[in-house]
Amino acid sequence: MSLDPRSESNGPAVRAFVDFVDAMHAWEMRNYLVIAPLLEKRKAVVKEMDDAQRELAGIFAQHLVPGSCDRRRMDSGGIGYPPTYDADRDVIKLEKAIPGEVTFRYAQTTRPKSKLRFTMKRTGNTWRVHSGEIFDARRSKWLPFVI
Repeated sequence: MSLDPRSESNGPAVRAFVDFVDAMHAWEMRNYLVIAPLLEKRKAVVKEMDDAQRELAGIFAQHLVPGSCDRRRMDSGGIGYPPTYDADRDVIKLEKAIPGEVTFRYAQTTRPKSKLRFTMKRTGNTWRVHSGEIFDARRSKWLPFVI
């Protein structure tokens, strides 16, 4: 069963995950609107990419377990359209919940229609993303996902 990401009755792990998805969505949309037009005009985007990476580092510091997750997006930028994350567009399902750990399935509804899985862990009084995985249909297995 799909979760309603905006439901008031969501628990803290769901709210923390949706907050992360919303922050990533806003980051992608904001930076795509700034950087894509410059790239189309073949203009340098060094300052804009630096600004985007600083903002992304702040999102990671707030929402990810320190030292966890594949963070190569910090090196590549990874800004595109449609955005990778969109809680209002995509399907989020609770896969597993044990004390201190919750795993969500995240299915994109636009191309490339990736199937993702995110594990949240409670650290102190907060929930943070511990890992992300993408399903490789060709090999029928979950692989690390670049957050």
